[in-house]
Amino acid sequence: MMSEQYRLRFRELKKKHNIIEKMIEKPRRIYKNWEHRQLAGILVRWSERSALFRFMVLKIMTLLWGKHILEFKKEIKRVTANYSTHNYAEDSRAMKKMQTDMIFCNLAYGATPDDYLYFDFEKRSTLGRNSFITNRMRDRYCRQLNNLQEGRIFLDKYKSYQIFQQYYGREAIKIDSEDDFSAFEKFAARHGKFVKKPVTSSQGRGVEFIDTVVSSLSLEKIFRKIVKEGRCILEEPIKQAGSMSKLHSHSVNTIRCTTIKTNEGVEVFYPFLKVGRNGSFIDNGGAGGILAGIDPDTGVVYTTGVDEVGERFILHPDTKVTLPGYQIPRWEELIALAKKLALIVPAVKYVGWDLALAEDGWIMVEGNHYGQFIGQQLPSQMGRKKEFDKIFNKAK
Repeated sequence: MMSEQYRLRFRELKKKHNIIEKMIEKPRRIYKNWEHRQLAGILVRWSERSALFRFMVLKIMTLLWGKHILEFKKEIKRVTANYSTHNYAEDSRAMKKMQTDMIFCNLAYGATPDDYLYFDFEKRSTLGRNSFITNRMRDRYCRQLNNLQEGRIFLDKYKSYQIFQQYYGREAIKIDSEDDFSAFEKFAARHGKFVKKPVTSSQGRGVEFIDTVVSSLSLEKIFRKIVKEGRCILEEPIKQAGSMSKLHSHSVNTIRCTTIKTNEGVEVFYPFLKVGRNGSFIDNGGAGGILAGIDPDTGVVYTTGVDEVGERFILHPDTKVTLPGYQIPRWEELIALAKKLALIVPAVKYVGWDLALAEDGWIMVEGNHYGQFIGQQLPSQMGRKKEFDKIFNKAK
């Protein structure tokens, strides 16, 4: 009697939630593999005969994921439209199949649409998918390793500059309002060219190179434009060493060196190279740059380059420099600097340091206390979760 009551209620709910119904109605495909029966970190024991269980699963997913799935589908369309390895827009059947799998992977592994495409989840087994550090896993690691209140200094570029100033190797000032014109005028007199960065931006968004010498605008107009665009930090340009400049001279090409402070010391976790392209001033992968993995012991690039829409490069497409086998200069100095920086804010154990090679040595560009694991996994197409968990356990 009770079972029949739940069965009727289950049918009623199904009619109202067609999006989720597709996931429930196709259990043999989505839950076929027992290892895939994981929903938001909980092992699901699927029983087709249990009307009560199906009712509860649908109810939970309706409450927690209904709106999320609608938004997620919009995100899927945005990401797949730009991804180069497959034209999903022209293959509606493949797109529909992949959408369902993407939604499942988001629930089961915390994978965003970007994660799904970056790490080729479409072709991977359960074991392979579980080996990657996805966006939601990154959130969990960061929350446990970092004091988020202390980590806020990395969200404000000027606060970060104040704390790490001796490692910046360049001058910087903050622009808050029109009251800062005097400071701006003196700074512009010392540095006719400078870099403007929004105080709280990331992934290269809003970064701009300004040359007051060749600009048709007066200093006053340049300043008013800067103030109008919001709080920012102005930095003296980095004079990049020739050995890094030859990779792509228009951008400051950096190394992302991730450190984790453990009970046994500071460990470096799969550093990678970031190189600009197409004359862009920015090297970030999110801005079209190229990423390549670096051997942490030798400083030699060991993967092909790859951008965040799936294209791979043996030669840099603009400069024709061969990326695999490229030796990053003064590598031991870079590692030493990263480990020194890792000790400055004790409450923040996990940081991705962006470091640049200036003419007289390695300097800090910025620190990221919530950095993603794309550069550590995308170039090599190898999941790093197992290795990171070993370090994570020593750092807790």
